[in-house]
Amino acid sequence: MKKTIEPGPTPDNWDAEALFAKALRYAERMAESADGWEQALWSSLALELLGRAALSNVSPALLADNDKNWTNLYHALGFEPNEGKTAPKSITVTEVFKRLTGIYPELFVSENHSFCVVHTGRRRAMLQFG
Repeated sequence: MKKTIEPGPTPDNWDAEALFAKALRYAERMAESADGWEQALWSSLALELLGRAALSNVSPALLADNDKNWTNLYHALGFEPNEGKTAPKSITVTEVFKRLTGIYPELFVSENHSFCVVHTGRRRAMLQFG
């Protein structure tokens, strides 16, 4: 059967190479930071992007939040959704680490999962409460 539509490239914000490059920039900012709270902020952002890059490297579709809206998955596959005017939504950072644990159980052991969840959770708390 002939395909009637062809996907475009993976969107940059869901592309493994772009996510990895951004994680490296954040890690560089972390290394340049003299203040402890800034280092923690940049390291948690870099950690999140590394996780997202790892999932996207398997498939950008793994980043799509598809609880209620199929257009997120459609976007991740390189298509431009015609429905809805909201920006495509990706999964939470906690879900990123959960999926990495399921995909790479021999590499992403429970200790790694726990550290990542706690570290990024501290970032949320720091941003919310000051």
